[in-house]
Amino acid sequence: MIPLEEHDYDFFMLGVEARNAEMKITAVDDIIISAAGTSGSDSQQHRLPTSMKLVKKKEIKMPSRVCHYKGNTYVARGFGMSIAKIDGDGRITEGIINVITFVNGLIAHDDRLYAAIRDFHQTNVVVYQLSDKMVHSLKHINFKALTVFRDQLVIAEVNKFIIHSLTGERLRVVGCNQLGTRKVSLCHAGGDSIIVTKCDASPAMLKFNLATAAVEWTSNDVKQPSAVAMLNKKYALVTENQSSDHVKLFIIDQTNGENGFNRFYMLL
Repeated sequence: MIPLEEHDYDFFMLGVEARNAEMKITAVDDIIISAAGTSGSDSQQHRLPTSMKLVKKKEIKMPSRVCHYKGNTYVARGFGMSIAKIDGDGRITEGIINVITFVNGLIAHDDRLYAAIRDFHQTNVVVYQLSDKMVHSLKHINFKALTVFRDQLVIAEVNKFIIHSLTGERLRVVGCNQLGTRKVSLCHAGGDSIIVTKCDASPAMLKFNLATAAVEWTSNDVKQPSAVAMLNKKYALVTENQSSDHVKLFIIDQTNGENGFNRFYMLL
């Protein structure tokens, strides 16, 4: 656990580096916060952390995407590999869902896994029950990222968000020219808003309102963000890969996009 004043946040980071043909987790592609990070009193929900350190590191071959749900961590791996489950004690269950290509997005919601599975021409967002049974699949040509927003599935494509019901019905399309064509990461920031990070593009971060299609703020405080997740109601965590061995973890004020008191933590 990570002591943050009087409240605890539990988080996992996964990435990949090859050393002598052995895969080790050393860099961040996804970041997730368990439910512990979004509970507590109102004052805790707006508190800036005073200290942070990496306390868990689980080695697994070729991780690409990760999500946390009801005490378990689900990890999608490299091309043609399965989705594995890591329980709270660190035990790994291989092959809970078999994938024949590559997973470039993974979230869990309402006892289902949403896996963005890429083939040669498109990305299929495939919905699974946790028992491995496929529920339905959504085709997207220019998939970039996905998140759940008010019991709706939000999928980022090039310069637009496509919003589906959790049963697969296409509800609406919201244009956003700021999305561009680069790799992005998404998280729900409360209300009608999401935070978007973009790697190697300006602005590197923005907060976007899905109801009004308005950009609420933009920021370049983190130059090359790789992932984003909400820490509490006021602050978000944003990662930046410095190298294969170093990752910076920034604390961003989600109300204005500013780096919280210029604090960051070097991990790994």
